[in-house]
Amino acid sequence: MNRKTYGSIPAKEGYFNVTDYRQLIDYRMETAPEVPIFSYLNYNTNEKTTVLPAQFKSDSEAVCVFLAEEGWHRKRIVLLGTNSYEYMLALQGILTSGNIAVPLDQSLDVDYLVNLTADCEAEALFYSANREEKARAIAEKLPVRLYCIDGIPEFVQAGKKLIGAGRTEGLTRPLDADAEAFIVYTSGTTGRSKGVMLSQKNVILNLVGAARTVTVDMDQVHMMPMNHLYGMGTAILAGIITGHTLHLNTNLRYLMKDIAAGKPEMIVTVPMVAENLLGGLWKYIRANGREEAVRAMIGENRRKGNVSEEEKRRMFRQDLAVLGGRLRLMVSGGAPMPLELYEGYEAFGIRLREGYGITECAPVLSVNTDDLYKIGSVGRIVEGGELMIDNPNEDGIGEICAKGPFVMSGYYNMKQETEDAMRGGWFHTGDLGYLDEDDFVFITGRIKNLIILPNGENVSPEELEQWIEVGPGIQEVVVYDKDGAIAAMVYPNPDLVQEKGLEQVCSGIREFIFTNSKKYPAYKRVTVVEFRSTPFERTALKKIKRTSIHEGA
Repeated sequence: MNRKTYGSIPAKEGYFNVTDYRQLIDYRMETAPEVPIFSYLNYNTNEKTTVLPAQFKSDSEAVCVFLAEEGWHRKRIVLLGTNSYEYMLALQGILTSGNIAVPLDQSLDVDYLVNLTADCEAEALFYSANREEKARAIAEKLPVRLYCIDGIPEFVQAGKKLIGAGRTEGLTRPLDADAEAFIVYTSGTTGRSKGVMLSQKNVILNLVGAARTVTVDMDQVHMMPMNHLYGMGTAILAGIITGHTLHLNTNLRYLMKDIAAGKPEMIVTVPMVAENLLGGLWKYIRANGREEAVRAMIGENRRKGNVSEEEKRRMFRQDLAVLGGRLRLMVSGGAPMPLELYEGYEAFGIRLREGYGITECAPVLSVNTDDLYKIGSVGRIVEGGELMIDNPNEDGIGEICAKGPFVMSGYYNMKQETEDAMRGGWFHTGDLGYLDEDDFVFITGRIKNLIILPNGENVSPEELEQWIEVGPGIQEVVVYDKDGAIAAMVYPNPDLVQEKGLEQVCSGIREFIFTNSKKYPAYKRVTVVEFRSTPFERTALKKIKRTSIHEGA
């Protein structure tokens, strides 16, 4: 099979104009000063607050000066909290004062948080009020100074007084855009988390490259966790670079309320949330007694085959009101996108585009665009990036390796792991895939997940999971090696179990898996099916943690 082993999208002129976070907000002030940069809801009163770029600049500069006055410079400062405007202010203040931001997953247990805080040698910790217990538990074990993110208004007030008195060291001290500015820990789905070191330039150039690859100039609602670079980066990209407004969802329980308030044209998400939103749309349709009519209209549109997206959105506008009424694009990453979700959104005139990224690359490596896309791929390489397929097999599948101005400098205090990952000037992602003739990237699995059978054959569990997970009654599935056999651990759909009984559902699942496995070579067939009573444990980006697949079985 003739597939490419190298591809690149050269950076256009002007790619390097903005390289640090001070320039970033100045850029927004110059390009769209009158457009609100953020908005958010008070869930108790439903009052919506909008923040203009000038306010964000003023508030974040005050936090920057406050931190400098507190003596923080080139120190590692942990962020532990929920998405909020205050979180964005803390992050901006940390970075513009020349410190290093260490965003941690607030859902982790205290012992793990203590280990990560110690690992990065942090000296201060910003925490949301609802995570005070964890923050104080960390401070009992480590010498870190605590700051409550919810207290940001007080820090802003103190900073503005300092600025008024001419004490502006935090703002006037030079910033090195190439210096370490982030330590972002990998999610650790298969092993120990590693602290990825990135500069301000790494992150900004990646975001600019992504923005110039896919059209994102739209109002958005943001629900991705900001402790993860995918969530943090898309917040900066949408809220600052594009010149549009980013509505912040600060609690997933109220996501639909935020969508109604933010009226997004675009949402960046993960497959699980995209599936839930589509389910919410159909629930709304059924509640309004329109299911039969809507399904008939969808069927007629598919029969015609030439109905535009705009016509579909107009046709279903009363139904799409539950998604804000303006949604026309969803970009997903973090996990493979099931084909039925593409078809489900396409029926309503909403484009679904898939991308691919990894923390070590700040994080976006490829994305499908409005006009250039292939269903099943994770898109074309972002502007400024290079990809290489290392050691491809006869099908052109090998390890995806990346090079570009957004690749990390290394893992914090992990010299050997850095050397293992950065070989010959290329970052080795650990992901398996191939490049087609048009520079589209296709992911086929992960090296660490490969099942190596006694006969020497290699099996990618992701390949099998992709068809198994669409089976009747299957909520979640993980394929793994069990004593040299291919096994599937399944969490059955709880609603179906309640309706039909566990025995009948499990029997149907076994029949589906064993029957469809016969289509594959003998070494790829699933011969063991096991069940669990609880959902799989997941990371902040909703990826299943493979290290814990037998817990709850």
